[in-house]
Amino acid sequence: MSRGGTMDAEVRDDAASGRIRDLEAELDEARDRIASLERLIRQERAQYLVEQRRAADTMRAAGRADEGVLKALARAKEEIKELSRYRRQVERLEGSPLYGPAHRLWSRFRSVRGYDQKVG
Repeated sequence: MSRGGTMDAEVRDDAASGRIRDLEAELDEARDRIASLERLIRQERAQYLVEQRRAADTMRAAGRADEGVLKALARAKEEIKELSRYRRQVERLEGSPLYGPAHRLWSRFRSVRGYDQKVG
């Protein structure tokens, strides 16, 4: 019986060591998968940072373009205000009672001085 017990123990040890080898192989595969996933996560993070920087650069460039547009718009508004002021002044002058005689006098002066002559 002792001999049969020893055989059973050896079989159990072989089975246990086989199972341990299988578990170690499984553990190695799991470690490889984890390492692969960690590499993938690092790559994804790096790609995300690159995309974020690119988007930030694009936004900054668009902001600079917007600043240029806003400056041009401000200049145009200022010019419109100046032209409106000038138009109001002209309308005020044309509405004055002295405009008619002064305009006729200026027209006669231009024709006498030759300002209206076409050079060509």
